Amino acid sequence: FFFLKTFLKIMGASASISAAMKSKRLSKDQIAASVTASPILSFFNFNDYADDKGTISLEEIMHIFSQKTDVFLTHDWGINQFNHKRVARVNKALQSRGITTWFDDEQMEGDIKSKMTSGIDQSRVVVTFITSRYMKKVAGTNAEDNCRLEFGYACRRKTGARMLPVVMEPEMRDTSQWEGQVGLVLGGSLYVDLCDEEGFDAKIDDIVNRVSKIMGPPLKKIIESINWGELHLDSNAISVGSSASPQKSVPAPAASPAAAASPTTTSSAVPDELFTALVNWFVKEVKVVPKVAEKYSHLLIEAEVGTIDRLKKKLNKNQNFLLEKGFDEDDSDDIIKAMFGESHAVAVPVAVAVKAPVHEEEVAKVTAHNYDQYKTLTGHSGAVKIIIQLQDYRICSGGDNDLRVWRLDGTCEQVLRGHTNSVVAVYQMNDGLVCSAGMDKMIRVWNLRTGSNIMTFAGHNDSVFTLCALPDGRLVSGSADNTLRVWNLSTQKCELIIKGHSDSVQFAILLWDGTICTASWDKTLRTFNVQTGNTINVFKGHTDKLVHVNQLADGRICSCSVDTTIRIWNVKTAACERVLTGHTSNSRWTVQIMNGQLVSGSKDQTIRFWNVNTGATEKILTGHTDYIRCLLLLNDDRVVSGSDDTTMRIWG
Repeated sequence: FFFLKTFLKIMGASASISAAMKSKRLSKDQIAASVTASPILSFFNFNDYADDKGTISLEEIMHIFSQKTDVFLTHDWGINQFNHKRVARVNKALQSRGITTWFDDEQMEGDIKSKMTSGIDQSRVVVTFITSRYMKKVAGTNAEDNCRLEFGYACRRKTGARMLPVVMEPEMRDTSQWEGQVGLVLGGSLYVDLCDEEGFDAKIDDIVNRVSKIMGPPLKKIIESINWGELHLDSNAISVGSSASPQKSVPAPAASPAAAASPTTTSSAVPDELFTALVNWFVKEVKVVPKVAEKYSHLLIEAEVGTIDRLKKKLNKNQNFLLEKGFDEDDSDDIIKAMFGESHAVAVPVAVAVKAPVHEEEVAKVTAHNYDQYKTLTGHSGAVKIIIQLQDYRICSGGDNDLRVWRLDGTCEQVLRGHTNSVVAVYQMNDGLVCSAGMDKMIRVWNLRTGSNIMTFAGHNDSVFTLCALPDGRLVSGSADNTLRVWNLSTQKCELIIKGHSDSVQFAILLWDGTICTASWDKTLRTFNVQTGNTINVFKGHTDKLVHVNQLADGRICSCSVDTTIRIWNVKTAACERVLTGHTSNSRWTVQIMNGQLVSGSKDQTIRFWNVNTGATEKILTGHTDYIRCLLLLNDDRVVSGSDDTTMRIWG
């Protein structure tokens, strides 16, 4: 196990872990209470592994981490394995810098497809090595080509935001020449140039830095930073070498210069009064002990946040700032309450602490589901019109005037109030902020940690039905006023108004190529250039209003309409390639599950599973007693449905 190997490395070459220690069971609160161990909770859903007493063994934690890697390396082997050998060198260089990797020279045994999909699922970032041969293989017609399979699956599971391109050939430096899916997904991304060997080490460092910006600290660094003494593990369970004397605690890694300073000494570049003021505030307002207050003060000064006012501004912009800097989760909540007051913490009494930030997609085990069983979530007073999955694995829903945040066991943890009419659109940005919009014509931006509405955007002349984000962090909204608006969250201004539709814009998505695709009541789909606002393509064929659009794993798009049909389109040609019929009323929403089936919800109160190649209905689910408004695909391949009957159901 990687976790075990790392632990042993920290302990020394001859260290060993007794069976008693591996079987030591830890509660979530016990782990969360440890400043150094709490980050591991970000990498798995504790409740999925806990026993009836709410505990998990160290051995189980070791097993979970043994399956994870920081990066997945996808590449073409090249003629005579030339490119493969180059990537192998990169692989070793990354590993020497503490990055754990999935590399097909080491991992490809047994069921290759299963290994590939698991490798991508368990990795935090996908590094794509761009060559002309790789690009052609991805864009080719061989459905069994490993490069094509890897890239397509990575696009679906990670999206372009968690993929880093590395150019391996001089002719690939011009991204305007990138074709097919590679061009669609990564053509607008800043790449690392590895075309020659000059400055190889500096280029590897660049890859490490870029990867770390996407995912956060490497797994190895997170694990090595854990002070096992904080978890109150039995020191007699650890033995070193042939000596029988116990080791009291695991040595901590080398501290940063600021943190390594004595508790009462600050860097010469930092005025003593700033450090003292921070320490005093933490002790007085947060009620932490002086030693912890000094640690937190060092962390803030290292982050160039020297005052409480600056910290408050940071938290309003990034709800996870404290956790990202290494603060304890419970202390972070107390700090926020001390700064903003209880009224900002959460809007309802049932609220509990928000989980730690997540730097990767949830990597739960995907099992085969028959979708005949479901769990019902109740709490909304009106129709449930939108459901999304948050970065911390929970789900967020809207429909009445409120947003609700749920655990998957059905517990409502937060209610966010501010809208004066139905919430019909919710979207979470990469920085963790949640945006919502509705029939009150307003767009609101929420900090989930404080429960506060930190920004409000007004500009649309009618209901706002849809939200999505661009790769550069800007927000796109679509409205019943027939327009799209592009908003800059930093300046809080509308930068572009996009026109083209002659009726309400009901749904908008970001396609792999960076364009926006919209579904409208004018019976058409449109793709737009979000830099110029120009229409690229118009998709015609539906005979009634369109209400939803979704991009499939193979790059095609599918649309739902009041005409009861679902249509599958070629993005480039705007040609309709298949019409799915079966629903007896409005088709409303689609998601695509792991086996390739398309799942749809409808006003006819049914959920249908379709074979997208034949158009045949393969399964029908019933249970809701009213219009099914929305669907969500969870990371573990379960499906969540929201309905006018005010309930949500999790099917699995």
